Amino acid sequence: QVSGLVGDQTIQTVLFERFDAKTVLGQFGELFALHEANLSTKARSGETIFTDLWWSAVAQPKLDYSVGVYLLDANQNIVAQSDAPPGDLPTSQWQVGNLQFDRHKLVIPSTLPAGTYQVAVSIYWFEDQKPLPVDGQPIKVVGQIQVGMP
Repeated sequence: QVSGLVGDQTIQTVLFERFDAKTVLGQFGELFALHEANLSTKARSGETIFTDLWWSAVAQPKLDYSVGVYLLDANQNIVAQSDAPPGDLPTSQWQVGNLQFDRHKLVIPSTLPAGTYQVAVSIYWFEDQKPLPVDGQPIKVVGQIQVGMP
């Protein structure tokens, strides 16, 4: 039945194992903990990939923050990025300790050379654009992706 709907297109199904919510990949400032980052390990130039993040507030945020997801080349230059408020609820309305799902999409530039790229995240208040520090850095690398040609 599916082939009748989509023809000869390829459908990729990915099943993720449930993560341990006590795991913290990084704490951003005194406000947010990143618990999980799921992303593809392979993509082609010109494709759109998704990065799924699970956050929680460590302390009650008074401001509404944004999340940046970045594709970095070997020299740490940003070659693609997605900036948006995290999830469906403004961070000022997050309850401390509750998990918040946050999906970002990155469009891989069609001219991007094949190679290995890092995916990193930051969280910042949009008014000053200053990322909250994580491990003494402005961004946290959460994985890498192998980009091939279309």
